[in-house]
Amino acid sequence: MKKETKLVPFRLAWVQTFLAVRNEGSFSAAARVIGCDQSSVSRSIDQLNTFLGGKLFDGHTPPKPTALGLAFEAKAVELMDWASACRKLKDLEAAPPQPARKGLRNRLWDLLAR
Repeated sequence: MKKETKLVPFRLAWVQTFLAVRNEGSFSAAARVIGCDQSSVSRSIDQLNTFLGGKLFDGHTPPKPTALGLAFEAKAVELMDWASACRKLKDLEAAPPQPARKGLRNRLWDLLAR
């Protein structure tokens, strides 16, 4: 019998928040850029920490990435590039449909596995 796979909720906003903290150098600066309060940034990072099973930043100010944070950053940039490319798919509406390639739906997982 095939084991059922439980889907775990994942929010792209967590990734955007993580990258904002990395780019801005603090939770409060990231909050200003994103347009939310600092507690929302902290909550998003906590949820991402839980999802990944580790800490992305140490407890210092300014926040310094842990080894997990550094490894995740490269994947986060790739994921945001992928999401941006997906948003551009609307530009293809005028083009004639192309047949789907075998295994296309697994490409996200392949990208994340790199």
